[in-house]
Amino acid sequence: MPAYAEVTSLKTDKTFYKKGEKITFSGTLEPSDTNAIVSIRVKDSHDTLAVFRQTFSDADQNFKLDIDTSNRDFHFDTHGIYTATAFLNDLAKGVEVNFDFSLDGSPVSHPEEPATTTQPPPTSSSTSGTTNTPQTGDDSEKSIEEKIQERIEAAKKQGSQTTGTTDSEKSIEEKIQERIEAAKKQESQDKTTDSTGGVKPTGNTTIPKEVPDTSNTNNENNIDSNVLYIVIGLGAALAVGVAVYGMKYKPKHMTDYAWDDASEKQIQHPDSQTIHEEDYALMILKNRLAKGEITIEEYDELKRALKES
Repeated sequence: MPAYAEVTSLKTDKTFYKKGEKITFSGTLEPSDTNAIVSIRVKDSHDTLAVFRQTFSDADQNFKLDIDTSNRDFHFDTHGIYTATAFLNDLAKGVEVNFDFSLDGSPVSHPEEPATTTQPPPTSSSTSGTTNTPQTGDDSEKSIEEKIQERIEAAKKQGSQTTGTTDSEKSIEEKIQERIEAAKKQESQDKTTDSTGGVKPTGNTTIPKEVPDTSNTNNENNIDSNVLYIVIGLGAALAVGVAVYGMKYKPKHMTDYAWDDASEKQIQHPDSQTIHEEDYALMILKNRLAKGEITIEEYDELKRALKES
């Protein structure tokens, strides 16, 4: 993954959700290799983890992920404002988006934001042809007024080429107002770029956020997994050892003795495995004779055949 590849935007398909609805996250990356792994983490207003999932970007550096809030594997359990963070390799360089989540469909309250003081835009007089603008000692405000004045003069010059009717005067004033608004908007963007070194996100857009390091938790999980593997390996080795010991040291009565019909006693025989098999076959014949499945003649004939084999 190239070092410059980062998430540049993250958004949701809505700003308000309730329990059981699906949340769709989407965003873009900086130019990089395709099929990059994008991680998305969601926390509630108490900084509790609700969900952590990953997806891949496409060939155009776009990504998309759907989250079902009714899934029991996820923890959408509280009512309030949730924060989602999308990142690639570095969580601290991720971007955020906020959305409201309600358990019963009721509205989510937001903390009141302090009111900002805005300066009214300068207005122009259609009768005198002059513009009244507030004067301040701030150099940045003075720069705005200079730009506004230049746009007013350009609009007046363009309007002087038309006829002096009432309709044409109204058209000139409208153009002047539009140019004033455009100048203020451009100056506001210039201020944002100068103060932050880039475009400042506004509204329901992405905001970088630094989060705590989780490397210690991952190390503890790895240690627990290694201990579990060691215990399993020791158990398997013990089972194999017991099996080998049982095969090597069989009970003596199964290997050294067999039944002798002549003496009606157990005798020791060097070929214990063969005697054991014959003794077992003879026991089966006796059981069949006792159950009436074979006659005494058949029993004697089968018994002789076993001894000859």
